[in-house]
Amino acid sequence: MSKNSLFIVIEGLDGSGKTTAGRRLTEVLNNTFQNKTKLTYEPHDPSCGGLFIRQVLTKKIKKFDHHVLALSYAANRLDHCCREIEPWLERDDGRIVISDRYYLSSLVYQSRPDFSFEEIMKLNNKAIKPDLIFFLNVSNEICYERMNIRNQPRELFEGNLSETREKYFKAIEYLKEEHGDNIVEIDGGGTIEQTVSALLKELESYFPKLKFINYSEKIQATQLYGDFEIDEMSVFKNSSQTPAYQNIISKLTFPQKGGLFLKYLDDLGFSVGKKILTAHLNTFELEFFLPGDIKQRGTALLLNNPHQINQVLKLAPNLAGLSDFMFVFSPGPPELANEYFERDRIEFSNQNNETANALFPSLKLVNEKDLAEHFSNKS
Repeated sequence: MSKNSLFIVIEGLDGSGKTTAGRRLTEVLNNTFQNKTKLTYEPHDPSCGGLFIRQVLTKKIKKFDHHVLALSYAANRLDHCCREIEPWLERDDGRIVISDRYYLSSLVYQSRPDFSFEEIMKLNNKAIKPDLIFFLNVSNEICYERMNIRNQPRELFEGNLSETREKYFKAIEYLKEEHGDNIVEIDGGGTIEQTVSALLKELESYFPKLKFINYSEKIQATQLYGDFEIDEMSVFKNSSQTPAYQNIISKLTFPQKGGLFLKYLDDLGFSVGKKILTAHLNTFELEFFLPGDIKQRGTALLLNNPHQINQVLKLAPNLAGLSDFMFVFSPGPPELANEYFERDRIEFSNQNNETANALFPSLKLVNEKDLAEHFSNKS
Protein backbone atom coordinates (compact mmCIF):
# COMPACT_ATOMS: atom_id res chain seq x y z
CA MET A 1 0.00 0.00 0.00
CA SER A 2 1.41 3.40 -0.93
CA LYS A 3 2.60 5.63 1.93
CA ASN A 4 0.77 8.52 0.28
CA SER A 5 -2.58 6.75 0.42
CA LEU A 6 -5.30 6.97 3.05
CA PHE A 7 -7.85 4.38 4.12
CA ILE A 8 -10.79 5.92 6.00
CA VAL A 9 -13.77 4.10 7.51
CA ILE A 10 -17.10 5.61 8.59
CA GLU A 11 -19.08 3.66 11.18
CA GLY A 12 -22.29 4.25 13.09
CA LEU A 13 -25.66 2.91 14.11
CA ASP A 14 -28.22 2.24 11.40
CA GLY A 15 -29.82 5.58 10.64
CA SER A 16 -26.78 7.56 11.81
CA GLY A 17 -26.30 9.08 8.35
CA LYS A 18 -22.94 7.43 7.66
CA THR A 19 -23.87 6.49 4.08
CA THR A 20 -24.89 10.04 3.18
CA ALA A 21 -21.89 11.48 5.01
CA GLY A 22 -19.55 9.11 3.17
CA ARG A 23 -21.01 10.09 -0.17
CA ARG A 24 -20.76 13.82 0.52
CA LEU A 25 -17.24 13.54 1.97
CA THR A 26 -16.17 11.65 -1.16
CA GLU A 27 -17.59 14.45 -3.34
CA VAL A 28 -15.62 17.09 -1.41
CA LEU A 29 -12.36 15.12 -1.59
CA ASN A 30 -12.78 14.34 -5.29
CA ASN A 31 -13.50 17.98 -6.09
CA THR A 32 -10.39 18.97 -4.12
CA PHE A 33 -7.92 16.23 -5.05
CA GLN A 34 -8.75 15.45 -8.70
CA ASN A 35 -10.96 12.38 -8.40
CA LYS A 36 -8.54 10.34 -6.32
CA THR A 37 -11.11 9.18 -3.75
CA LYS A 38 -13.05 5.91 -4.00
CA LEU A 39 -16.21 5.30 -1.96
CA THR A 40 -17.04 1.69 -1.12
CA TYR A 41 -19.15 -0.19 1.41
CA GLU A 42 -19.50 -3.38 3.44
CA PRO A 43 -20.85 -5.96 3.22
CA HIS A 44 -19.57 -5.72 -0.35
CA ASP A 45 -22.11 -7.44 -2.56
CA PRO A 46 -19.81 -8.38 -5.50
CA SER A 47 -17.09 -9.82 -3.22
CA CYS A 48 -16.91 -13.36 -1.83
CA GLY A 49 -20.02 -14.31 0.14
CA GLY A 50 -21.77 -11.05 -0.63
CA LEU A 51 -25.00 -12.62 -1.87
CA PHE A 52 -25.29 -14.89 1.18
CA ILE A 53 -24.73 -11.98 3.58
CA ARG A 54 -27.26 -9.77 1.79
CA GLN A 55 -29.89 -12.51 1.85
CA VAL A 56 -29.32 -13.02 5.59
CA LEU A 57 -29.64 -9.27 6.26
CA THR A 58 -32.84 -8.99 4.24
CA LYS A 59 -34.18 -12.10 6.02
CA LYS A 60 -34.50 -14.14 2.82
CA ILE A 61 -32.28 -16.69 4.57
CA LYS A 62 -33.76 -17.14 8.03
CA LYS A 63 -31.91 -20.21 9.26
CA PHE A 64 -28.15 -19.73 9.48
CA ASP A 65 -25.25 -20.29 11.84
CA HIS A 66 -23.84 -17.06 13.30
CA HIS A 67 -20.31 -18.46 13.06
CA VAL A 68 -20.85 -19.01 9.34
CA LEU A 69 -22.07 -15.41 9.01
CA ALA A 70 -18.94 -14.13 10.78
CA LEU A 71 -16.73 -16.24 8.50
CA SER A 72 -18.63 -14.93 5.49
CA TYR A 73 -18.05 -11.33 6.55
CA ALA A 74 -14.33 -12.01 7.05
CA ALA A 75 -14.03 -13.64 3.61
CA ASN A 76 -16.08 -10.85 2.04
CA ARG A 77 -13.78 -8.25 3.63
CA LEU A 78 -10.53 -9.93 2.60
CA ASP A 79 -11.75 -10.31 -0.98
CA HIS A 80 -12.96 -6.69 -0.92
CA CYS A 81 -9.50 -5.58 0.25
CA CYS A 82 -7.67 -7.73 -2.29
CA ARG A 83 -9.64 -6.84 -5.40
CA GLU A 84 -10.89 -3.31 -4.77
CA ILE A 85 -9.35 -1.45 -1.85
CA GLU A 86 -5.67 -2.42 -2.17
CA PRO A 87 -5.37 -1.88 -5.95
CA TRP A 88 -6.72 1.65 -5.53
CA LEU A 89 -4.47 2.52 -2.59
CA GLU A 90 -1.34 1.04 -4.19
CA ARG A 91 -1.19 3.82 -6.79
CA ASP A 92 1.49 6.24 -5.63
CA ASP A 93 -0.45 9.46 -6.16
CA GLY A 94 -2.33 10.22 -2.96
CA ARG A 95 -5.31 7.90 -3.37
CA ILE A 96 -8.04 7.71 -0.71
CA VAL A 97 -10.60 4.99 0.04
CA ILE A 98 -13.66 5.67 2.21
CA SER A 99 -15.52 2.56 3.36
CA ASP A 100 -19.05 2.61 4.73
CA ARG A 101 -18.52 0.04 7.55
CA TYR A 102 -15.56 -2.27 8.16
CA TYR A 103 -14.38 -4.66 10.89
CA LEU A 104 -15.71 -2.51 13.75
CA SER A 105 -19.17 -3.51 12.51
CA SER A 106 -18.18 -7.18 12.65
CA LEU A 107 -17.20 -6.82 16.30
CA VAL A 108 -20.58 -5.25 17.04
CA TYR A 109 -22.85 -7.46 14.97
CA GLN A 110 -21.07 -10.83 14.80
CA SER A 111 -19.71 -11.16 18.35
CA ARG A 112 -21.71 -13.24 20.81
CA PRO A 113 -21.13 -14.67 24.31
CA ASP A 114 -19.54 -17.72 22.70
CA PHE A 115 -17.74 -15.72 19.98
CA SER A 116 -15.52 -12.98 21.44
CA PHE A 117 -13.98 -9.83 20.00
CA GLU A 118 -10.63 -11.63 19.95
CA GLU A 119 -12.03 -14.48 17.85
CA ILE A 120 -13.67 -12.05 15.43
CA MET A 121 -10.40 -10.18 14.92
CA LYS A 122 -8.49 -13.43 14.36
CA LEU A 123 -10.79 -14.03 11.38
CA ASN A 124 -9.97 -10.53 10.14
CA ASN A 125 -6.23 -10.54 10.83
CA LYS A 126 -5.38 -10.15 7.14
CA ALA A 127 -7.70 -7.18 6.58
CA ILE A 128 -6.03 -3.83 5.87
CA LYS A 129 -5.87 -1.63 8.95
CA PRO A 130 -7.61 1.72 8.38
CA ASP A 131 -5.65 4.93 8.88
CA LEU A 132 -8.67 6.48 10.60
CA ILE A 133 -12.08 5.22 11.71
CA PHE A 134 -14.91 7.70 12.27
CA PHE A 135 -17.81 6.79 14.51
CA LEU A 136 -20.88 8.97 13.94
CA ASN A 137 -22.56 9.31 17.32
CA VAL A 138 -26.26 10.01 16.81
CA SER A 139 -29.11 9.63 19.31
CA ASN A 140 -31.41 6.63 19.05
CA GLU A 141 -34.37 8.93 18.42
CA ILE A 142 -32.74 10.54 15.37
CA CYS A 143 -31.60 7.14 14.05
CA TYR A 144 -35.11 5.66 14.29
CA GLU A 145 -36.56 8.79 12.67
CA ARG A 146 -34.13 8.54 9.75
CA MET A 147 -34.80 4.80 9.33
CA ASN A 148 -38.55 5.46 9.24
CA ILE A 149 -38.06 7.99 6.43
CA ARG A 150 -36.55 5.23 4.29
CA ASN A 151 -39.92 3.46 4.16
CA GLN A 152 -38.15 0.11 3.77
CA PRO A 153 -38.39 -3.15 5.73
CA ARG A 154 -35.95 -3.29 8.64
CA GLU A 155 -32.92 -5.47 8.04
CA LEU A 156 -31.73 -8.14 10.45
CA PHE A 157 -29.69 -5.94 12.83
CA GLU A 158 -31.70 -2.69 12.57
CA GLY A 159 -33.32 -2.96 15.99
CA ASN A 160 -32.54 -2.43 19.67
CA LEU A 161 -30.23 0.52 19.08
CA SER A 162 -29.47 0.95 22.79
CA GLU A 163 -27.86 -2.50 22.96
CA THR A 164 -26.05 -1.93 19.66
CA ARG A 165 -24.71 1.44 20.86
CA GLU A 166 -23.31 -0.17 24.02
CA LYS A 167 -21.55 -2.84 21.94
CA TYR A 168 -20.11 -0.15 19.66
CA PHE A 169 -18.50 1.67 22.58
CA LYS A 170 -17.09 -1.59 23.96
CA ALA A 171 -15.75 -2.56 20.53
CA ILE A 172 -14.21 0.91 20.03
CA GLU A 173 -12.42 0.65 23.37
CA TYR A 174 -11.20 -2.84 22.47
CA LEU A 175 -9.82 -1.76 19.08
CA LYS A 176 -8.06 1.24 20.58
CA GLU A 177 -6.44 -0.70 23.40
CA GLU A 178 -5.78 -4.10 21.82
CA HIS A 179 -5.42 -3.30 18.14
CA GLY A 180 -4.09 0.26 18.14
CA ASP A 181 -6.81 1.60 15.87
CA ASN A 182 -7.21 5.33 15.42
CA ILE A 183 -10.92 6.00 16.12
CA VAL A 184 -12.55 9.43 16.32
CA GLU A 185 -16.10 10.11 17.49
CA ILE A 186 -18.10 12.66 15.47
CA ASP A 187 -21.41 14.25 16.43
CA GLY A 188 -23.67 13.26 13.52
CA GLY A 189 -26.93 14.59 14.96
CA GLY A 190 -26.91 17.86 13.01
CA THR A 191 -27.22 18.61 9.32
CA ILE A 192 -25.20 16.72 6.75
CA GLU A 193 -23.19 19.90 6.13
CA GLN A 194 -22.27 20.09 9.83
CA THR A 195 -21.29 16.41 9.90
CA VAL A 196 -19.10 16.63 6.80
CA SER A 197 -17.50 19.84 8.06
CA ALA A 198 -16.57 18.04 11.30
CA LEU A 199 -15.13 15.11 9.29
CA LEU A 200 -13.02 17.48 7.19
CA LYS A 201 -11.64 19.27 10.26
CA GLU A 202 -10.62 15.96 11.83
CA LEU A 203 -9.04 14.77 8.59
CA GLU A 204 -6.97 17.94 8.32
CA SER A 205 -5.95 17.57 11.97
CA TYR A 206 -4.76 13.97 11.55
CA PHE A 207 -3.41 14.34 8.01
CA PRO A 208 -1.98 17.86 7.49
CA LYS A 209 -1.50 17.24 3.77
CA LEU A 210 -5.29 17.49 3.40
CA LYS A 211 -5.63 21.27 3.36
CA PHE A 212 -9.04 22.93 3.31
CA ILE A 213 -8.91 26.72 3.35
CA ASN A 214 -12.59 27.21 4.13
CA TYR A 215 -14.81 24.32 5.21
CA SER A 216 -18.11 26.07 4.54
CA GLU A 217 -17.02 27.04 1.02
CA LYS A 218 -16.00 23.46 0.29
CA ILE A 219 -19.35 22.12 1.50
CA GLN A 220 -21.27 24.77 -0.42
CA ALA A 221 -19.34 24.01 -3.62
CA THR A 222 -20.05 20.32 -3.21
CA GLN A 223 -23.74 21.03 -2.73
CA LEU A 224 -23.81 22.64 -6.16
CA TYR A 225 -22.38 19.45 -7.63
CA GLY A 226 -24.80 17.52 -5.46
CA ASP A 227 -27.65 19.15 -7.36
CA PHE A 228 -26.30 17.42 -10.48
CA GLU A 229 -25.83 20.63 -12.45
CA ILE A 230 -23.20 20.48 -15.19
CA ASP A 231 -22.36 22.36 -18.39
CA GLU A 232 -21.97 19.68 -21.04
CA MET A 233 -20.37 22.09 -23.51
CA SER A 234 -17.49 22.89 -21.16
CA VAL A 235 -16.99 19.20 -20.33
CA PHE A 236 -16.74 18.03 -23.94
CA LYS A 237 -15.31 21.14 -25.61
CA ASN A 238 -12.17 19.38 -26.92
CA SER A 239 -13.73 16.07 -27.99
CA SER A 240 -15.31 14.82 -31.19
CA GLN A 241 -15.57 11.02 -30.99
CA THR A 242 -17.41 8.61 -28.71
CA PRO A 243 -14.25 6.93 -27.24
CA ALA A 244 -12.91 10.35 -26.25
CA TYR A 245 -16.23 11.23 -24.66
CA GLN A 246 -16.28 7.98 -22.72
CA ASN A 247 -12.75 8.58 -21.45
CA ILE A 248 -13.76 12.05 -20.24
CA ILE A 249 -16.91 10.76 -18.52
CA SER A 250 -14.99 8.00 -16.71
CA LYS A 251 -12.86 10.68 -15.00
CA LEU A 252 -15.77 12.84 -13.84
CA THR A 253 -17.03 12.89 -10.26
CA PHE A 254 -20.23 11.01 -9.46
CA PRO A 255 -22.33 14.22 -9.26
CA GLN A 256 -20.98 15.33 -12.64
CA LYS A 257 -21.88 11.97 -14.18
CA GLY A 258 -25.29 12.27 -12.58
CA GLY A 259 -25.74 15.70 -14.13
CA LEU A 260 -25.01 14.28 -17.59
CA PHE A 261 -27.46 11.44 -16.95
CA LEU A 262 -30.27 13.87 -16.09
CA LYS A 263 -29.45 15.98 -19.16
CA TYR A 264 -29.56 12.80 -21.23
CA LEU A 265 -33.09 12.11 -19.97
CA ASP A 266 -34.11 15.69 -20.67
CA ASP A 267 -32.81 15.37 -24.23
CA LEU A 268 -34.97 12.25 -24.66
CA GLY A 269 -38.07 14.26 -23.76
CA PHE A 270 -38.47 13.28 -20.13
CA SER A 271 -39.33 16.00 -17.62
CA VAL A 272 -37.10 15.66 -14.53
CA GLY A 273 -39.02 16.64 -11.39
CA LYS A 274 -38.34 16.84 -7.70
CA LYS A 275 -35.98 14.61 -5.77
CA ILE A 276 -37.53 11.66 -3.91
CA LEU A 277 -36.13 10.98 -0.44
CA THR A 278 -34.66 7.46 -0.28
CA ALA A 279 -32.09 5.85 1.97
CA HIS A 280 -29.14 5.17 -0.33
CA LEU A 281 -29.92 6.30 -3.87
CA ASN A 282 -30.41 9.66 -5.54
CA THR A 283 -33.90 9.36 -7.01
CA PHE A 284 -35.88 11.84 -9.12
CA GLU A 285 -39.44 11.94 -10.42
CA LEU A 286 -39.87 11.71 -14.20
CA GLU A 287 -42.81 12.54 -16.45
CA PHE A 288 -43.37 11.66 -20.10
CA PHE A 289 -46.33 12.73 -22.21
CA LEU A 290 -47.74 10.39 -24.84
CA PRO A 291 -49.95 11.51 -27.76
CA GLY A 292 -53.33 12.65 -26.53
CA ASP A 293 -51.67 14.36 -23.52
CA ILE A 294 -51.48 11.05 -21.64
CA LYS A 295 -48.99 11.38 -18.81
CA GLN A 296 -46.75 8.52 -17.68
CA ARG A 297 -44.83 8.75 -14.43
CA GLY A 298 -41.39 7.30 -13.83
CA THR A 299 -38.27 7.58 -11.73
CA ALA A 300 -34.60 8.22 -12.40
CA LEU A 301 -32.18 6.48 -10.02
CA LEU A 302 -28.46 7.12 -9.78
CA LEU A 303 -26.26 4.32 -8.44
CA ASN A 304 -23.00 5.29 -6.74
CA ASN A 305 -21.65 1.85 -7.55
CA PRO A 306 -22.52 -0.51 -10.43
CA HIS A 307 -23.19 -3.30 -7.95
CA GLN A 308 -25.85 -1.36 -6.06
CA ILE A 309 -28.56 -2.74 -8.33
CA ASN A 310 -29.85 -4.69 -5.34
CA GLN A 311 -30.89 -1.32 -3.90
CA VAL A 312 -33.07 -0.73 -6.96
CA LEU A 313 -34.81 -4.04 -6.41
CA LYS A 314 -35.37 -3.14 -2.74
CA LEU A 315 -36.77 0.29 -3.65
CA ALA A 316 -39.12 -0.98 -6.36
CA PRO A 317 -42.02 -1.87 -4.01
CA ASN A 318 -41.90 1.63 -2.52
CA LEU A 319 -41.91 3.27 -5.96
CA ALA A 320 -44.42 0.93 -7.59
CA GLY A 321 -47.39 3.22 -6.98
CA LEU A 322 -45.47 6.19 -8.40
CA SER A 323 -43.65 4.75 -11.34
CA ASP A 324 -44.52 3.14 -14.68
CA PHE A 325 -40.86 3.00 -15.69
CA MET A 326 -37.36 3.46 -14.28
CA PHE A 327 -34.14 4.80 -15.75
CA VAL A 328 -31.13 3.67 -13.71
CA PHE A 329 -27.67 5.17 -14.18
CA SER A 330 -24.92 2.66 -13.38
CA PRO A 331 -21.37 4.12 -13.39
CA GLY A 332 -18.32 2.28 -14.67
CA PRO A 333 -17.87 -0.08 -17.61
CA PRO A 334 -21.10 -1.62 -19.03
CA GLU A 335 -19.97 -5.18 -18.29
CA LEU A 336 -20.07 -4.55 -14.52
CA ALA A 337 -23.86 -4.30 -14.35
CA ASN A 338 -26.55 -6.87 -15.03
CA GLU A 339 -28.81 -5.55 -17.78
CA TYR A 340 -31.56 -8.16 -17.54
CA PHE A 341 -34.34 -8.12 -14.98
CA GLU A 342 -37.54 -10.12 -14.84
CA ARG A 343 -40.70 -8.00 -14.68
CA ASP A 344 -42.21 -9.89 -11.79
CA ARG A 345 -45.24 -8.80 -9.78
CA ILE A 346 -44.49 -6.93 -6.57
CA GLU A 347 -46.49 -5.92 -3.52
CA PHE A 348 -46.60 -2.39 -2.11
CA SER A 349 -48.68 -0.25 0.25
CA ASN A 350 -51.06 2.20 -1.43
CA GLN A 351 -52.16 5.61 -0.13
CA ASN A 352 -54.72 3.94 2.16
CA ASN A 353 -51.96 1.75 3.61
CA GLU A 354 -53.55 -1.28 1.96
CA THR A 355 -51.53 -4.00 0.26
CA ALA A 356 -51.67 -3.65 -3.52
CA ASN A 357 -50.06 -5.49 -6.44
CA ALA A 358 -48.34 -4.14 -9.52
CA LEU A 359 -46.03 -5.23 -12.29
CA PHE A 360 -42.37 -4.35 -11.68
CA PRO A 361 -41.73 -1.06 -13.52
CA SER A 362 -40.00 -1.41 -16.88
CA LEU A 363 -36.31 -0.72 -16.27
CA LYS A 364 -33.72 0.79 -18.57
CA LEU A 365 -30.10 0.67 -17.42
CA VAL A 366 -27.92 3.56 -18.66
CA ASN A 367 -24.13 3.40 -18.45
CA GLU A 368 -21.22 5.69 -19.24
CA LYS A 369 -20.92 4.36 -22.79
CA ASP A 370 -24.57 5.25 -23.45
CA LEU A 371 -23.91 8.80 -22.29
CA ALA A 372 -20.77 9.05 -24.43
CA GLU A 373 -22.62 7.92 -27.54
CA HIS A 374 -25.51 10.31 -26.88
CA PHE A 375 -23.44 13.46 -26.30
CA SER A 376 -20.98 12.71 -29.12
CA ASN A 377 -23.93 12.41 -31.51
CA LYS A 378 -25.25 15.77 -30.29
CA SER A 379 -21.99 17.57 -31.05
